[in-house]
Parts: sequence; structure tokens; C-alpha cells
Amino acid sequence: LEGTFSGIKEPIQKVITTNQEWEDLWKKHVSIIVPQPPVPEVDFENTVVAAIFAGEKNKSGYQVRLKEVVPQGKDVILRYKLVEPPENSLTLTVITQPFIFVKIPKPEGTVQLTQQQVTETKK
Repeated sequence: LEGTFSGIKEPIQKVITTNQEWEDLWKKHVSIIVPQPPVPEVDFENTVVAAIFAGEKNKSGYQVRLKEVVPQGKDVILRYKLVEPPENSLTLTVITQPFIFVKIPKPEGTVQLTQQQVTETKK
């Protein structure tokens, strides 16, 4: 699940492992939506949720993108990037809060969230 509007305005990268954490985060996330959608069911016995919020942006065109999920021994590394609008592109002056939720099988070890720095050059 990904999008550009959230009640969470600060940058957060978090791995959710319990129903209580998930419920608390979901309620903050949907606080700007009327009516608020119910909390999606997640089986935390077998699954974890990676939640990545880019923080508040003052124009359109930003996205959080999943790059890859890489098992490493007992751990899992989830790589993502923040996509910014290209220079001189047409954007809207609007407040956005890009985010992504990723459900992954619960590893024996930990889940590490790492942001990839991407430098795209256009000629």
C-alpha cells in the first residue's frame, strides 16, 4: 500500500511487529480521512509491516518506492528510495506526505530499512 496523503507528517521508518503498534500507526495515518477506513488485518505471528513515511513535502511528485527485499542470513534488508520530482517538471503546489507499507514474512532475525541514494541525471 502506498500513497501521497497521510496524517503522519514527519519522516518515519519503522518495522511494525504487533497489533497494538499497527493499530496506533494506522489511526495516525488515516486521521485525515473521513470516514476513517478500518485497520487492515495483519497476521503478526508470520508477518511484519515495514512503514516508511517521507515526511511532509510542499509540492507533488514525491514518492516512496520499494527497491528490493533481500534476505541476509536470518535478517532481511528492505531497500527503498525517495523519488523526487525532476527539476523543471510540472508539479502542483500541494502539501503531500508520501508513504509506503510493505508486508513481508517475519524473519528469524531483524528487518533493516535502508534508503538508497539515487542520483538521476537527464541529458
